[in-house]
Amino acid sequence: TQLYNINEDFESIVLNVRVKMFSGGKWYYEVTLLSSGLIHIGWCSASCTEKNGANLVIGHTESSWAFDGFRSRKWHNKVFQSYGRKWHQVIKCRISTEQLFLEFF
Repeated sequence: TQLYNINEDFESIVLNVRVKMFSGGKWYYEVTLLSSGLIHIGWCSASCTEKNGANLVIGHTESSWAFDGFRSRKWHNKVFQSYGRKWHQVIKCRISTEQLFLEFF
């Protein structure tokens, strides 16, 4: 799947993979960007349903976390913090339910 955005509207892509939060484990995925627009990349639970038009907006609910390399921010529950650097071509996303961390690099 490819995602391309040169606008200032949100674009999201959802991969439906179950991660069992309390069974322990580590998961990782990579995204190759074809543009540097406003895209949130991250993780969300099945209960994350907030949308901007037809697009799911991750990072805007209690059950979602996102990295926004367009503005160098990480998001959770509509609150952001400065994080990382502007987009580069490959974004890596990692979660550990054993050590309870999320990382974007």
